[in-house]
Amino acid sequence: MPCKPRPCPRYAALWAHDWRIVLLENLIAYSGKAVMYTLTPPGARRRWNASCQRRLSRLYETVQQSVYREVGVRANLLAVGKEAQLRGAVHVHYVLGVQTAVELRAARAFRRYISEPRGTG
Repeated sequence: MPCKPRPCPRYAALWAHDWRIVLLENLIAYSGKAVMYTLTPPGARRRWNASCQRRLSRLYETVQQSVYREVGVRANLLAVGKEAQLRGAVHVHYVLGVQTAVELRAARAFRRYISEPRGTG
């Protein structure tokens, strides 16, 4: 089986560097103010990690729908980054554009809705 860039030890550093460049270029192209919110998962690491992508996708769409109902636009998502904490649980960073007053209102609503306690589904 061929080595895939992300998980392969031979290519992992190069893959990460390439994505860092893509991320930075996209943030530079936005050329406005941005904020970053971090979502930290609950303590059940194995259960969370096993289904985190599905849960995060569902949570993100629910939050964006709530933001749209409140503000009239979705939050301007510039980037999403996921990484494992020292305890091994995946957490996620959302980078949102806040250059305009509407973007700032949407980002504040995003933070409020993403922070609301929800069931673990």
